[in-house]
Amino acid sequence: RDVLDQLETLPLQFSFRVICGPTGSGKTRLLAALSAQGRQILDLEGLAQHRGSVLGRLPEQQQPSQKSFDSQLLLALQAFDPALPVYVEAESNKIGLISLPPALFAAMHESECLLMETPLSVRVAGLLEDYRHYVEAPPLFIEHLQPLLRFHGAKCLQHWTDAILLGDCASVVGELLTLHYDPSYQRAALRNYPKLPFAQRVPAPDISQNTLEELAATL
Repeated sequence: RDVLDQLETLPLQFSFRVICGPTGSGKTRLLAALSAQGRQILDLEGLAQHRGSVLGRLPEQQQPSQKSFDSQLLLALQAFDPALPVYVEAESNKIGLISLPPALFAAMHESECLLMETPLSVRVAGLLEDYRHYVEAPPLFIEHLQPLLRFHGAKCLQHWTDAILLGDCASVVGELLTLHYDPSYQRAALRNYPKLPFAQRVPAPDISQNTLEELAATL
């Protein structure tokens, strides 16, 4: 109970800077670049061992229990200096099966935002790299698309299945972004982050390590 009690108050001590942007825009990579430059970062997806989407479960890796996540989160927060900003990736209130503490989610809601702006082609290429385990295992990719059936219907799912079996994962990822992830991101981001319309723009022509290190240095 002591952990939960502390998680009700500790997040309110920090000034968060929330990195926003649609799926594949390089938010996690920017977070890593900021960390490499000595900034304070809170890697919620790393703690939750999940990438925060229908395809987000990491291969051969179980998510921690809620209790374990809460304990690790508390340790991370206790290590921060409240006088310095904490960079965190925008999330919904659940990452896979893990729930974020209400106080942390509320603090993120009220925070300043950074908005990554990354071309669609760059996002597709980056996701194919990050989710190579799906590209290399078509049946697994197809299985993990099944929850989208209720949103897009059997005809669309069959179209994606056929493309995956033909090896055209790039077109499927592009359509997943434009038809599913981007619209849902727009709705959720504006609902969850009221300061998003006033966000500092972070234009990323690519998401290479060099580019993200340069961007991180400007923040």
